[in-house]
Amino acid sequence: MHKIGIVIYSALEGSGNSAVYRALMFAQELQRAGDDAVIVIGGGGSATAAALADPAPRMHPLLQSVRGQ
Repeated sequence: MHKIGIVIYSALEGSGNSAVYRALMFAQELQRAGDDAVIVIGGGGSATAAALADPAPRMHPLLQSVRGQ
């Protein structure tokens, strides 16, 4: 088992949208493989955390799936 930290600094706009999606998907993939993956959201990503807390965005279920681990 590996311990991996993923840091998200991107906002949910433009190319940042795909960067956040890729980070969440990578965390999910690591967790399914049995690794300990932690997501840290900071800087410009703080608005991302607030936006993803709302159930409306399409990435909300993805965040919840990795958050529960």
